[in-house]
Order: sequence, then C-alpha cells, then structure tokens
Amino acid sequence: MILGGLTARDGKITHVGSDASVLKAELEVDAEGKYVLPGIIDTHVHLGSCFRPGEEFVPQIKEESKAAAIGGVTTFITTTTHRTTADPTVPRLDIHRKDKKGATHNSFVDFKFTHWISRA
Repeated sequence: MILGGLTARDGKITHVGSDASVLKAELEVDAEGKYVLPGIIDTHVHLGSCFRPGEEFVPQIKEESKAAAIGGVTTFITTTTHRTTADPTVPRLDIHRKDKKGATHNSFVDFKFTHWISRA
C-alpha cells in the first residue's frame, strides 16, 4: 500500500507516488482515509444463461453491469450460453449479434463474451 496520491488523464491513471511527487491538478479529490483501487476485471460471469425462450438479454446486462460498476468492476467476461428464442428457427449466431449490439449500447462497463460450441 502506498500513502500518497495519483494523477489521472482521460480516465487513465498516469502516476502513483508520494504526495510530493504528484503534480498539481485542475481538480483535486481528497481521498484521505480511503482506499483507491484499480478497476476489477471479473473474468467469469454468467449472463444470459438462465433465460427462457423469448426473454431479452439487454435488460439483464443493463442491471447486472450497473451493479458491477457500483462494486468496482470495470470489465467483465461473460460465459454465455445464448438461449433459444420463442422461434427455434432463429440461428444462435443471430441471437449473439443482437445481444452483442444491445450490450454495447446498454452496458455500464466494458465486457467480452466467451462461448462454447455444441451441436444442440
């Protein structure tokens, strides 16, 4: 643990060090007595795996990513089994594309999908 300060530019930490080494800034935040941690990357999340046919992915990613951000998670990697739709003739790749587009526009944090492939 370092007692000191940090500087950031454009949302990225640019320096961590003693108070004497930290340059003056336009905006200063006093975090005395608090911990400053880097963003957490959660590499094993299960979003989209408990859906029933016809349920939408976007409302879940919106709520879950919001909760993740509140907890300090800045990126998650979801191990997703893209569910079937009410219409079984819709290819899973189409479902994935729709979910990815929805997640891109509605997630509060960065995300990636991982998948498994099956013949089912």
